[in-house]
Amino acid sequence: TLSSEIPSGSVYILSEEDYLSYRELYQLISHGLYSSSLGMVSLPKWLLLGGIHTTNYLYSLRGREYFFKPWMVDFSLLRYCFDTEKARKELGWRPRHSLRNYLGEILEGLKRDPKGWFTINNINL
Repeated sequence: TLSSEIPSGSVYILSEEDYLSYRELYQLISHGLYSSSLGMVSLPKWLLLGGIHTTNYLYSLRGREYFFKPWMVDFSLLRYCFDTEKARKELGWRPRHSLRNYLGEILEGLKRDPKGWFTINNINL
């Protein structure tokens, strides 16, 4: 079997390689939901963090939890781009899906049943 052929401790990155910037992702989502690209507003990090902290606090007063957390801001500034060459060469692995191509289906599900979509994806508004 393949598992007996892989050396112990081997690490493989199994990811799509098509990197979508936040700007591209925003444009694809706005176009998918509204059939046009909406303008994007960039905020300074300190203002964004203040807004998230304030919103989290206001939600907590109502006994609810806000989806966005302060730690997400630092992660949003990172660029995740992966090299899957080792998995391709040694395992013959290739991604079968890409977010760019699958995003339309995700957004159609959201438009079809917004409440159900948020529930399934564990997003409390």
